Amino acid sequence: YRARLRFFIDLMTGHGMQIAVQPDAAFFTLWKVPTRAFGISITSAEQFNFLMIERTGLIGVHFDPQYIRYAVCADVEALSSEIDDAFKQAEVSYE
Repeated sequence: YRARLRFFIDLMTGHGMQIAVQPDAAFFTLWKVPTRAFGISITSAEQFNFLMIERTGLIGVHFDPQYIRYAVCADVEALSSEIDDAFKQAEVSYE
């Protein structure tokens, strides 16, 4: 899972996502919720998660108002094209 995590973290940070906790080995990753996505202001993890689901099909688990968890249980390398497309559409930022 360490290689899978590294691949996924590199993919996500390449799209501007900020990791909240750097895991050594785990099934999940925890991310700070961006303040903007899809050209609109984001006010909570729940809002961001539902926008991602609705607009891209990418499902996370929202925590607190400011964190989202994404699993790395699946073969993220095989899914990288879909993940990449989802975050290209989202155009996240933390401004």
